[in-house]
Amino acid sequence: MAQQIHWFPGHMNKALNEVENKVKLVDVIIELLDARAPISSINENLEKLIQNKKKIIVLTKIDLADPEATKQWVEELRKKYDCILTLDLKTNSA
Repeated sequence: MAQQIHWFPGHMNKALNEVENKVKLVDVIIELLDARAPISSINENLEKLIQNKKKIIVLTKIDLADPEATKQWVEELRKKYDCILTLDLKTNSA
């Protein structure tokens, strides 16, 4: 018989359990997403846990992303999220 492979590592499950316990204590969530692929950067399991909280989305690595595409992503994400920021973490500039 083939060995079954579990794609969801234990440390990730532990982290989600900790977030679930702590999320009740906070008013706002700051979520970092990669500006090059923001939708792919979203953790769906985390989204389920924090769905009723206000969110600040920070698009990181804007220095590596296409500026025009980043502008479009910001416009699109503003339809769903409370606040969208862009940040170049290398130079600490917005």
